[in-house]
Amino acid sequence: MPLSCSTLGALGALGLPLALAACATFVVSDDWERNTTPSIFRLTFSCPDTTQDWVREGYFDAAKGHFSNQVTVAKMYGPLCTRQGRTVDQAAFERGQALGRKTYCTPEGAYWLGRGNLGPSEGPRVKTAQCSPAIGAALNTANEAGRHYKRLDTRIENAEREFEERTSSDARKAPDFSYPYDLFYEIGSMESERDRLPTYDKPDHPF
Repeated sequence: MPLSCSTLGALGALGLPLALAACATFVVSDDWERNTTPSIFRLTFSCPDTTQDWVREGYFDAAKGHFSNQVTVAKMYGPLCTRQGRTVDQAAFERGQALGRKTYCTPEGAYWLGRGNLGPSEGPRVKTAQCSPAIGAALNTANEAGRHYKRLDTRIENAEREFEERTSSDARKAPDFSYPYDLFYEIGSMESERDRLPTYDKPDHPF
C-alpha cells in the first residue's frame, strides 16, 4: 500500500527530506489520469512557488481524494520550502483543495478515480463521506465502473502478453505447439465486457 503524504511528512520530520520532497511537487499535463496522480508520486523535488502553483497542488491532491489540513500541509511542505527559501501558501492550497473536492464529488471524478493509473490495480474507492449524501449512490456506481474497467483492462493486457508468448516464432517451432484458441476467445470476451461498461468523460479542470 502506498504511503500517504501525511506519513511521509512524519518521516521527513525524522530526518528524511526525500520523503518530504516527494510530496511537494506537481505535474502539468493534458491527461487527466496523470494530472491527478497524488503528489506523493511526482518526484521533481521542488516546493510550489507561485500562488497558482499552490492552488494547482491543492486541487490535484483533493481531486484524487487526498484531503490535507493545516498541520499535515505544514509537515509535508514546510521543511522543503524552507530549504528552498519559500513559504507555504496555506490559503492558496486550501482554495485548490476546495476546487478539487468539487471535482472529486462528481460521477466523472469518481469514475476516473476508479480507473486509476498508479500500477496495474484499480484505483481507490471513492470516499462518499467527503461529499453530499444525496449523490453517494451515484458516486459509488461510477467509481465501481471505473474500478471494474481497470481490472478488465489489466486482465486483458496480461492475457495479450501471454498470447504473444504462446504464439511467438520460438513457440511455434515446438513439436507440441497448438494455437491458443481458448486464450484468443477469452481476450475477445473480456474486451466485449469492457466495451459494455458505462463510461464517463474526463472531468474538466481549471489548469
